[in-house]
Amino acid sequence: DFHIARPDLWDTVGELLLESAMAHGREHGWRQIIVVCPHRELPKAAFLAKRELSLTTEWWTKTL
Repeated sequence: DFHIARPDLWDTVGELLLESAMAHGREHGWRQIIVVCPHRELPKAAFLAKRELSLTTEWWTKTL
């Protein structure tokens, strides 16, 4: 789990963190990685789309 402090860092810091997480997963037999991205976090969504991650779901929630 990680967070990028500024949207302009997705292509640098985000890239390094995602690649590191995926490399760790491959070493440990993972078959899939799941990345959560809020609906309106467009820089992150664009970053993930460029790296060929697939959008599979959106979560709808309500504070109680």
